[in-house]
Amino acid sequence: MKDDISLALKKLKSAIEKLKDGVNIAKSELEKDGVIQRFEFAFELLWKSAKLILEDMGINANSPKEIFKVMYKNNMISNEKILLEMLEDRNKMSHTYNKELSEKIFFNIKEKYIYLFEQLLNASESKAKDL
Repeated sequence: MKDDISLALKKLKSAIEKLKDGVNIAKSELEKDGVIQRFEFAFELLWKSAKLILEDMGINANSPKEIFKVMYKNNMISNEKILLEMLEDRNKMSHTYNKELSEKIFFNIKEKYIYLFEQLLNASESKAKDL
């Protein structure tokens, strides 16, 4: 299981770096849409990596929302509210496209979510070392 976690965290780290790169260069609507796509990909890797860590701890949680709530209860994350906001933004973009919403979510990615991804990656790597 530790190899699975290590590989998942390596993929997550790479996805976060690509997301940061995209945010730094995105100017056009098309580039911002690409950043949102990278955000969705990084988000999937995030919750699936967290699920592996929780499973290794003997905790079963299946949905992103459930996983984030369990992580918060176990002091693995400090701000459940922003994570749930991030989940909501991911869900909105997965089901519909709206230019105004797209701009708002791009702003959230740039101003809030990248930092949160990095924080969660660090916490996950730290927790994985303890397993």
